[in-house]
Amino acid sequence: MPRLHTPFNGRHPTLWFDDGNLIAQGRGEQTLFKVHRSVLSPLSEVIARLLAPEYPNPLEIPYVSSRTLGHLLEFVYPHQATAEQLDTDDYIELLRASHHLLFAELFRSVLAELKSIHSRTPIAPERRLVLGLECDLPDWAFWAFVQLVYAPGPNMESDPARSTLIPYAAQTKILAARFGILRRRTALATRAEGPFILKGQPGSTAASVCRKHIVELRSEVSVGAPPGVSRTRLAGVVKEAKGCQKCTPKKRNVFGVVVRNVFDENIELENLKQVWSRY
Repeated sequence: MPRLHTPFNGRHPTLWFDDGNLIAQGRGEQTLFKVHRSVLSPLSEVIARLLAPEYPNPLEIPYVSSRTLGHLLEFVYPHQATAEQLDTDDYIELLRASHHLLFAELFRSVLAELKSIHSRTPIAPERRLVLGLECDLPDWAFWAFVQLVYAPGPNMESDPARSTLIPYAAQTKILAARFGILRRRTALATRAEGPFILKGQPGSTAASVCRKHIVELRSEVSVGAPPGVSRTRLAGVVKEAKGCQKCTPKKRNVFGVVVRNVFDENIELENLKQVWSRY
């Protein structure tokens, strides 16, 4: 059985009101909806502007397909809603449409539903980033950016599917942030070979990490994982290093201190905020 909002020629089966005074259609499509000016105009500044003083008949609603327009009108006319279950893609298109058409109440409702969906089945960070930028959701955009900075797998340069979805300016920030994190971590790992001044010790205590543990550290640095993930993976090495006779000073776990400094999530988060603010 075809989905009710699949585009087709002619009148929509449920969203055609005999007493309606506005015939509308989605962008470049032939499905027709007959609704009421007095109902839609107060809900959307964009549609109100399209209707004044004269408008074509049928009126083509910008930014939306017939399918999305059908879903949008079901929120306006809930008694006409079908039993069709909307999926994540449907809600994403509804969010875009309600943002561009300035349906404020619908936008809040759809955003709440998408947040609920994301809590159960995470939406890919590429999609959240694009949606956050397009629909003025700065928190969504920023935290998706953070996730992409630390994302494992191939770089965007070698993954066309990812690079075509993310705006070029955002790609530039992601790559710049990755490079900044790697540069900072590498510099601290190099410095850990010593001698360096160990904070918190009386006087000027010279410290150094043995070659074996430096190799472990550099290996983890090269992965580019989130700080918490890297510290967890190195937890066993940190524990072992407490008894290391080659790391100095011997009475303090120098390697543990270095790991905390290299993989400091607070410092990295502040650096990421600075990079993102320049977008």
